Amino acid sequence: MLFNLKEFEHKIEETFLKKGLKLFLKKKVELIKKTGNGSFSFLIHEKNIGEISVHIRSEKIQNYNCFCGNKNHCEHLAAVLFYLQQESLDLGNVKRSKEQTATLKSTPPKRHNNKKNKFARYIHLIKNITKPFIAFTKLKSAQIGEIQKKINFEKNGASSFNDDYYFNLALICELPKIPNFNHSDRENAIEALIRNAALEIEMNFNIGLSENEKEAFIEATYYSVRSQQNFKSGIYSFLIARAAVIMNNKINFAELKVLLKKRKQSKNKTTAIDRKLIAELELSIQEAGLIKKIFSLKNYETAMELPIALAEIEFQKKNTVKGFKILQQYAERIKTENINKYLDLIQEQLFFAKKYNNNKTEQNCLIEKFVCGYFIDATELDRFFELNKKQNKDDLVREIIVKLKTSSLFFTFEKIAVVLMHHHKFDELINEIKKEKNKFKLLNEIAIKTFPHYDLDFLNLYTKHFLNAIADAKFPFFQQEMFDLARTYLVLLPGEVRENLIRKFKDKLLYEKNMVEYICKLYPSIV
Repeated sequence: MLFNLKEFEHKIEETFLKKGLKLFLKKKVELIKKTGNGSFSFLIHEKNIGEISVHIRSEKIQNYNCFCGNKNHCEHLAAVLFYLQQESLDLGNVKRSKEQTATLKSTPPKRHNNKKNKFARYIHLIKNITKPFIAFTKLKSAQIGEIQKKINFEKNGASSFNDDYYFNLALICELPKIPNFNHSDRENAIEALIRNAALEIEMNFNIGLSENEKEAFIEATYYSVRSQQNFKSGIYSFLIARAAVIMNNKINFAELKVLLKKRKQSKNKTTAIDRKLIAELELSIQEAGLIKKIFSLKNYETAMELPIALAEIEFQKKNTVKGFKILQQYAERIKTENINKYLDLIQEQLFFAKKYNNNKTEQNCLIEKFVCGYFIDATELDRFFELNKKQNKDDLVREIIVKLKTSSLFFTFEKIAVVLMHHHKFDELINEIKKEKNKFKLLNEIAIKTFPHYDLDFLNLYTKHFLNAIADAKFPFFQQEMFDLARTYLVLLPGEVRENLIRKFKDKLLYEKNMVEYICKLYPSIV
């Protein structure tokens, strides 16, 4: 124990005590975290912003840790103790000098404890709605429906006060914290509520925010990184990208950077892109512009987060052409250096292209992804044809196939097969299969799709690839799986054709005794 909380004025040197009181009166002390065990964390807003933590038990100061490193009861400790004791010391009624009053007026208003703040009020309201469901690991449809019903009821109430904007801000900050809300069997109503709220906020942002709305937006941004739980929801990425271009106070930038620095990324990230780094860069770049200094990008030249941060800033400033140019230039540079980074950046370009209706960029990026990626997603293929609906589909298919054959880096046949199968170009696909060794599963799928059409050439090709599949399977269990798959087609064939094909299998599998026994067991009448 260091000393009793009520005796701190007698334990701290007078010089530090006066400095601490001055910090307190100038509103330089901000409570950012309080726990049930008596631990408090504060930010001290000096020239170099810093954090101090204090542990109090039974009104006794147990220990403290200050960013200044002073072990002799520093002015920062004095400032937070004045903060904690302000009611009992009646510090709210201390007469301020003209200079102190001017300083307080120029200092941004305290955001976190303002009970009249609309955003804070709706945060509290939504917390009360979600509180009964926080303990569940996975919500049932009835629970999701109950939340949706209550949210919609409260949203109607907010609308009657023209508070939709503030309600939506609170909604996107609180709803993602419901455990596993986005891991249900299908897209649920909570996801739709969050998505629609974000869209409405973005519409307000693009039209232009009032000063009160800007203040609420910045408050929501603070809220999104103030705790690890809030940070994990990921909404900070949406908020910081926009807050960075509307903030005009360097204290906001400094505070957000300190809070963001304390947050930890999830170890199970599904993407190689570091969203936290993007947010940090956006804040640093915009802060440098505000204080008219050049932010050094030297340490981030190889990081793909840099062009994303730079582009997103331009997008929020409505400089979309410049934003896409930044992304494109960096993508061209890393294409030959790191294909995986290139593909990740292509995915980002696709997101922005769709968001800002840049069809040309989206088409180019889709083609690049088809050619340079590891596979072709059927949904993205549909999107490509939708973007080019005025062109002949057959011509587009040929264009993609030519590009795949001439420029594809990985799994060329597999990607060609997806395109041809997707557009029912079975004859062309069969010709491609003839050049390959074991494509039995694909050939079996084609056989079923094209039935009742078949001929001797096709059955011979089918037999060849079936035998290749058996040879590659090696172990009896997997070989039997291949034959079970073949049976899904054999059962469709006329009896005589089926029997001839099975006899052919048996003759060719003469040295695969286990397979011959398995076939005989299933078709004992076929000798």
